[in-house]
Amino acid sequence: MPIKGILFDLGDTLIEASPSASETFQKILASEKVYVSADQVKQAFLTAEEELGDKFMQQVGKIPVTEFFGIWNFHVLKALNITDRALAQKINQQWYNTIEIALFPDVVPILTDLKKKGIKTAIITGAYEEEIQKICDIVALDRSLFDVVVGSDTIKRAKPEPDIFVYALNILGITPEEAIYVGDNLKKDYRASENVGMNPILIVRHDNDVPENVEYITSLASLLDYVD
Repeated sequence: MPIKGILFDLGDTLIEASPSASETFQKILASEKVYVSADQVKQAFLTAEEELGDKFMQQVGKIPVTEFFGIWNFHVLKALNITDRALAQKINQQWYNTIEIALFPDVVPILTDLKKKGIKTAIITGAYEEEIQKICDIVALDRSLFDVVVGSDTIKRAKPEPDIFVYALNILGITPEEAIYVGDNLKKDYRASENVGMNPILIVRHDNDVPENVEYITSLASLLDYVD
């Protein structure tokens, strides 16, 4: 069956961010004259994730973005023995002024080529719509290159839940078999889209091991091989 649509993850697929989330957190703390090591923040992230549990992580997209990250930041700070709720909000406010975000160089060329070929395109990401807009503004990514952009709060569902994929496919007016989903995460991107019936492709931008029988590419330019 010919491919009519290609849908993309955002982070580490179209967008490269540096430093890491924990390093960005540490950098913001340092700007507020709170000095902790990178290893301490990494451990605090793990502690916060364990304390909050899956039930909280499933709230992404279901509660407002400032509330979600306010709770997350506070638990990370608590793991660092800091109980300043105002600081948790400052981290929210300073996040996109601190983290460095860039488009991978193969993004605009492939999106332009796909548009010329009449292939429908979309973003499906765990980020909130507000975050997606900020990211697109920062990297000057023209949202008109996509027929639909779906965040975790668009329908209050997040990957790997199937509804978020089905929602995008319905808007595009294509079947799962007519669509490719490209992402960097084996569980949330590859397996989740495969379970919906889509054609999954893993984007491997670094020297990562790829399990057997997993379709993968190392550059988005290779997607032209699937639509020609």
